Amino acid sequence: MNYNTKKYSRLNLEKRYQISFLFNVQKESISKIAQTLNIHKSTISRELKRNLDNFGHYFCEVAQQKTNLRKKYRSLFKHHW
Repeated sequence: MNYNTKKYSRLNLEKRYQISFLFNVQKESISKIAQTLNIHKSTISRELKRNLDNFGHYFCEVAQQKTNLRKKYRSLFKHHW
């Protein structure tokens, strides 16, 4: 069967550096960042929503650390009904 489903890949630190530069320094919109990096705009939106600080800044190293912690402890948060 030929399904035309898109595959996705997780953001790595390099992509997060690029998002950080485009968002914090260049002041680009989510749509423009997505277009530049060839990533869906909902991915960029979710990334920023999860990882912006209280002042609206995005720090890629902090975002990567949070991702690593979520990955490390995700089994603790799964429901075992």
